[in-house]
Amino acid sequence: MTTRSQSTLTSILAAALFLLGLLPSQPPANLCQSLVVTRDRAQAITDSIGQVHASGPDDPVWSGFAHSTVGIRFGTRCLTALALSWNGLHNGAIVILDSTGIPLYADDHYRAVADLVQAGDGRVGFRYNSVWGSGIWETRFIVLCALTPDVWDECLNVVLDKRTYATGYPPGDSMASLGASLEQTGSVKVLGDTVFLTRRVLLKRSDQAKPRVRYLGTARLLLP
Repeated sequence: MTTRSQSTLTSILAAALFLLGLLPSQPPANLCQSLVVTRDRAQAITDSIGQVHASGPDDPVWSGFAHSTVGIRFGTRCLTALALSWNGLHNGAIVILDSTGIPLYADDHYRAVADLVQAGDGRVGFRYNSVWGSGIWETRFIVLCALTPDVWDECLNVVLDKRTYATGYPPGDSMASLGASLEQTGSVKVLGDTVFLTRRVLLKRSDQAKPRVRYLGTARLLLP
């Protein structure tokens, strides 16, 4: 087989995969490298955004502190998305830094931000704890889309993991097994302008002897 034939076959195969939706509809646009953000710098940004005003590095508010970064392209500019989590996972924030490390945008309404992903030009994805309480737990996957480098808005918001437990009996009571629950586990993968969401649900009802398990398959969600 000649080199030209191999090249032609490769092009035909790529086109077929594209039409079948097995390849991203646009090539990876993000070639930006994220800035190196030290722990001290991340804590200083956290303090300015969340009004933490910790007494020092051993302050309890820094329990479970974590931060991570990913490079995000906005047109010809390279930005850095910074995920923050502090106060034992009870607080968190997403921050966008310019190429010099100056914050352009910040939102501290997302608790325990983690798992940053590049989602294309002017887009960043992450997971956060949306609900946390007695008998309930929920995490969501968010994609923020940039209108300008300093103005970002949610363009995708989906539930990943969810736990809801309901019972009228103490955990040690023989009747506690009659309680009901809903559990969902999910995962996401971003390819080009498409988010692939895979979910599994376990539903337990008080009137059914066995829980109902359902694999919900994979949904394709397009990003703007």
